[in-house]
Amino acid sequence: MIDSKRTGMRCRAKIVLRTHAATIQASDQGTIVYEIENEDRRLILVQWESGPSMFAFPEEIEIIDTTDPQEFW
Repeated sequence: MIDSKRTGMRCRAKIVLRTHAATIQASDQGTIVYEIENEDRRLILVQWESGPSMFAFPEEIEIIDTTDPQEFW
């Protein structure tokens, strides 16, 4: 199930994240798109400032903007 309650929140990578298509450096920043449960694991899709969208585990990122995006609508 897709969870969008943190959509729009800013985050930062705590560690280097690698896929076949991209490498995200520790402290790179991005915006949360949504969260999803997959095989009993929580994954967070992040749109990184460097360009790619990439899934991360919750322990691999930290939220840097705790403002509720809904407050602005």
